[in-house]
Amino acid sequence: RVQHEDRVYSGHAANTDIVVASAQAYVNALNRLSEALKKERLHAQHETAVV
Repeated sequence: RVQHEDRVYSGHAANTDIVVASAQAYVNALNRLSEALKKERLHAQHETAVV
C-alpha cells in the first residue's frame, strides 16, 4: 500500500518468491498513484482552460 495525502493505493502481485511479489505489488501501487496524479493534473488543466 502507498498513501498519498488522504488516499491509499494498493498493489497486487503473485510470485513464488515473496520478495519479488512484494516488489511487484509496490510498483503496481506506485503505478496506480502515478495514473491518479496524471488524471488529477489533466482535470485541473481542463478546469483552468474552461474558466
